[in-house]
Amino acid sequence: MNNELSIFDLGVEPVEEKKVEEKKNTSASKGAATAKTPVQPKEEIKVTEEWSIHFATEHFVVSDFVEEIPEEGITLEELRVELEKNYFQFTATRTKWDVDKENKRLFPDALGAAKGAF
Repeated sequence: MNNELSIFDLGVEPVEEKKVEEKKNTSASKGAATAKTPVQPKEEIKVTEEWSIHFATEHFVVSDFVEEIPEEGITLEELRVELEKNYFQFTATRTKWDVDKENKRLFPDALGAAKGAF
């Protein structure tokens, strides 16, 4: 081997193989012992006429899209279906909602679709 030093050798410390092996063994034993935590279902949010919808540079109220809103409110999915009638990009698979419960604001986000290859 060549014992000459270069500028890339300054401050370089040798890697110890034992530490890497210990980490592998530790993570393997942890993985077997831990169980998956159950996924908590998302809270179903009911919105009423008081809520506003904000996207792009515009904002609307829920009643702009849904004529008859029951007293207990409607779900975000029901609102999304009505919203999709005017804005085609809000399909079930692409729409994600950000919710500001305190100020009663909804922020729908139409996630982009993957573009096809040439």
